[in-house]
Amino acid sequence: MNHFIARAIVIIVGTYMDKVTETSGYIHPTNIDLYPGRFVGTGSVRQLYSSRAIELECDFAESNIQLVSNVVWEKIEGPYPYAHNSPSYECPRCSIRHIDIDNYRYNVRDLQDSSFLRIKDVLIDDYGVYRCSGTSQLSRSGDTETVYKIVEFFQ
Repeated sequence: MNHFIARAIVIIVGTYMDKVTETSGYIHPTNIDLYPGRFVGTGSVRQLYSSRAIELECDFAESNIQLVSNVVWEKIEGPYPYAHNSPSYECPRCSIRHIDIDNYRYNVRDLQDSSFLRIKDVLIDDYGVYRCSGTSQLSRSGDTETVYKIVEFFQ
């Protein structure tokens, strides 16, 4: 069986960080806000044409959110004692992994106010909590804000 290791691009979000440690190619920041922006709901997961492909969806329109730009998919890495609990999760030992769309297994497509992350050849490491975020325009003031949804993908 072939195993592929995805090149991980790690982004750090939030306002500060006390300490950064590197282990096995991942950066593990502490004391950062894993969920910056405004939470607007949860996304969905559906099985695709094969049992080894899935699609995660964030439909911002269902939350009356008009996206402007900058949709980003990230995976929250770390222990998952909170499976199927409400966001935001307390996870002081977690880190953020930006989804590397240059990897053939991942494909992101945006359609109006929705974003889709397709994962081919699903591996055990793909299970977990995902965050899709984007920039939204506030209708009254014209200002923008970051909004996000959480998608849980577990067996």
